[in-house]
Amino acid sequence: MVLSLVLVIAVVGVVFAVRGVVQAHRERSADSARSSATLSATDRRILGISGRPDVLWEPEAARALGNYLQRELGGADVEFYAMNLYTNYAFATSKDATDSAIAVHAELRQGQFTTARVNLIGGGRSLPTFGIDDVPWDSLGTLMDEAVRTLNVADADVRYLEIDSGVYGTEGLTLRFYASGPNSPGGHVVVDRSGVITRVVRDGP
Repeated sequence: MVLSLVLVIAVVGVVFAVRGVVQAHRERSADSARSSATLSATDRRILGISGRPDVLWEPEAARALGNYLQRELGGADVEFYAMNLYTNYAFATSKDATDSAIAVHAELRQGQFTTARVNLIGGGRSLPTFGIDDVPWDSLGTLMDEAVRTLNVADADVRYLEIDSGVYGTEGLTLRFYASGPNSPGGHVVVDRSGVITRVVRDGP
């Protein structure tokens, strides 16, 4: 998998390199994102989670994950390109602390934390980033509820959350909530850092 990511980066360049890293894992994870898997005891221990959260994109678990990634990837100064949270696993792409031409891909899955360094052809200085404190963690619950209401899908629930620095051409930090129902197509809602819905994309015809 690391080799395929490097090949993507070598072919498409800087911005599309980061997209390639994220997109490759998103596609690989699409089916799993619709599963009913929940956080394991090991996941909870690693993240220091107690109480209610069953999945990573719930506010308490999401904040714990953000703090964990920050610690593991370089501390308070770590800069992220993107972060994807599924039910019981997540991955993130960040700027290397010592070399802006390197992206660090990190993944937490089944109690295992792994990283891989990938080259950004042409350097990555112009790519937008975000810090952990830029994410409105405390508002996630409200934003998720709003996303589900906006899509108006029967028995819908959020399936995954993507946090993006702007590498997809958006204006700054955005959050994408994907929601669907058991018997209905869903879609995703894009929200900016202030909580304003900027785009709604529905699946299906």
